Amino acid sequence: MPEEAVTVERLHRLETVRERAWMLLAAVERGESEHFNLSPESVSTVALALASTIRETTPDLRPPLATLWPRLQRDHSAAVEQLARSVAGLDGPGRAKAGADMALLALLIAPDGDEPGLGALAQFFAAGGTTTRQDAGPALNAPGLRRLLAGDTAIAVPDELRSSLQDPAIRQRLETLAAGLEQDPETFGADGRFGALLDRIAEAARSEGLTAQGLLDRLAPLLDPVAGSTVRIGGSIAGDIWRHPLAWADDRSRELVPFHCLLQSLVLDLVEPLAEAGLKLDGLEELTVPPTRRLAVDILRLGLVNPRHAAVARLRHPPGSDIVVELRALSIALADRLVDRLRQELNLTVRDLPAVRIVGPLAQLAANWRETPGHAIAITGGCF
Repeated sequence: MPEEAVTVERLHRLETVRERAWMLLAAVERGESEHFNLSPESVSTVALALASTIRETTPDLRPPLATLWPRLQRDHSAAVEQLARSVAGLDGPGRAKAGADMALLALLIAPDGDEPGLGALAQFFAAGGTTTRQDAGPALNAPGLRRLLAGDTAIAVPDELRSSLQDPAIRQRLETLAAGLEQDPETFGADGRFGALLDRIAEAARSEGLTAQGLLDRLAPLLDPVAGSTVRIGGSIAGDIWRHPLAWADDRSRELVPFHCLLQSLVLDLVEPLAEAGLKLDGLEELTVPPTRRLAVDILRLGLVNPRHAAVARLRHPPGSDIVVELRALSIALADRLVDRLRQELNLTVRDLPAVRIVGPLAQLAANWRETPGHAIAITGGCF
């Protein structure tokens, strides 16, 4: 295997995502960071507060995954009802494909959880706005995306969605997705439908099983070009991978820090559609918490991390800056540290409480934090 391919494969391993995050945490603890220091005592404070939140809100002590579907059900009941009607005539695999299509569409158009526009997007999808084969139920296919991006006047686009489509970054993500769907008809069919991937996944799962790492590997060729990083390996965009001088390695992955936030978020959003198709996803404990902007803001607000200089809060930072890369890595490693403390407090195992299950309670705790709120940060656009 060429050295570039070996590097890409290593950087897509979930264990490497976690390894590099902990590497940067260790560097910060040694005082090597120019931008952040830690507040070790706040890990215990936040962990105890999280344990209290989980006990109060989750009787079985297993918080639900913070995915697209609970947000829709909680905040957009009318959209959920329309989605349910639109797939009522489909079998389990058909409903699963529609769910997969909707999950990807929501991540690309509203990656920051744009709640007002999410309901409008779901209704637009349910009405067949992103497919050219409306007779087969709601779907996301390449010709439907092309028609939407071209501004076809025959499509009634809600104002909230029309506004989103004026964002150059969102348009670029959708253009890149359409091209990827068109270029792989063996996986996505002649009409380039994302949900068709579930047929390939089902075939493989029958013989190999289905794990979080395996699903991420299948999604990566399509979504790596969408991620928006400038890092290239062997001439190709490597995905949500960024440079940081404190990330050490003895091969070509040196100074490279992988996150794969979009990929990991989509894996989580696909858990329910896969179950609809009769497929069980194993290995959720392999995933890190998706290192989103919101999580970065939350760990600052909770006082888990403190800036070493005023520019962190005063300036707006691009995704590739050392400050943002470092903070995203700290988000992953500190979430791991918090969940370790939580498991001890709640007497749970790694399988009972994988790190991804604390995303919702952590966001809830940060929103209601009664201690003196920590610092803020502003991060410019990017698909995470």
